[in-house]
Amino acid sequence: MAEAAYDLAILGAGAMGLFTALFASRRGARTLVLDAWRIGDSRAASYSLTRSIRSDYLDPLYARLAYEARKLWLDFQAESGEPFLIECGCLNIARASVTPALSETYAEQSYRVLQGLDLKTRAFDRVGLHARFPQFDADIGRLDVEAGFLYVPPITQTLLAGLRSARVDIEQDTRVERISRRQGRTVIDTSAGERLAQRLVFTAGLGVNDLLARTEGCNLQLPIRPDRPSESKYFVPPLEKREQFMPERLPVFAYLDVGIYGHP
Repeated sequence: MAEAAYDLAILGAGAMGLFTALFASRRGARTLVLDAWRIGDSRAASYSLTRSIRSDYLDPLYARLAYEARKLWLDFQAESGEPFLIECGCLNIARASVTPALSETYAEQSYRVLQGLDLKTRAFDRVGLHARFPQFDADIGRLDVEAGFLYVPPITQTLLAGLRSARVDIEQDTRVERISRRQGRTVIDTSAGERLAQRLVFTAGLGVNDLLARTEGCNLQLPIRPDRPSESKYFVPPLEKREQFMPERLPVFAYLDVGIYGHP
C-alpha cells in the first residue's frame, strides 16, 4: 500500500515555518515540518532571545504586511496568555555629522512611508529627542510608535505545544537531498527516508536557494543575502541609570544607515 501523503510539507522550522504549520493545521491540513538543524539552532534566521517587530520599512507594501503581521502576533499572544510582545516603539535616529543628508536617511525615508500608510509615528528634532529620550545624542529621531520587540523563547515553546496538540509531525536534523514530482505528489528524499506531500512551502531562510537547487526542474534562485549583525555587544548600565534602559523608557533603536540597532 502506498504511503499516505501529507497535505503540506514545510521545509524550515524557524518561527515562520512553525507558524505556517500552526495555521495549516487549524485548517485541517495534515502537516509535516522538516529542518536540517535543531529548532533554535544558532545558525537559524529566527535564533535570538529577542527580535524586533516594526513597520518602519522603506517599501510601503512590506511595511503594510509587517503591520498586519503585528496584529497576528497580538492575537497569538492573547491566545497563549504569554506576554512576549513588548510594545516600546522603535526609534530611528540620524546625525548630520555622520549622514549629512538627513532628509535621505533611513529614519526620514521610513517615517514618510509610515505617514503615507497612516500608521502611528512621531518626529523629533534634536531638542525634542533629548527631552523625550535623553539616552540619545542625535539630530533627528523618528519613532514607529506601535513597534517593539518579541521575546523568542516563550514563543517557540508555545508554538511547539500547539503543534504537538494538533499532531503536526516535526522532524529535526533531517536533511533534504532531493525534491521531485511523482504521480501528482511532491516527493521529498531526505536523510531519514522518503516523504510525500501534496504541497510544499519553503521557510528555510538563507537555505531556500539550496533547496530550490535540489528541486527537480527548478532553475529559480532568489536574491537572498545575509542580514545579521557582524558583532553583538551587551551593556549593563550602572544601577542608578538602569531605569533609562528599560522598555518603559527606552525603545528599540536603530541607525540603519550605519548598520546599528539595539534593544532595551
